[in-house]
Amino acid sequence: MAFTPEAIAALCEQPWPGNVGELRNVVERLMLLALDGEGIGRP
Repeated sequence: MAFTPEAIAALCEQPWPGNVGELRNVVERLMLLALDGEGIGRP
């Protein structure tokens, strides 16, 4: 499983002001939702 370039760009566009825990939670949630084996990207 991998993030598409679009997904990485979307994550980079979001403000994560020192809140690494929030970023980690989002990444974990995305991984759980992408159980079909496809890359994680924008819809």
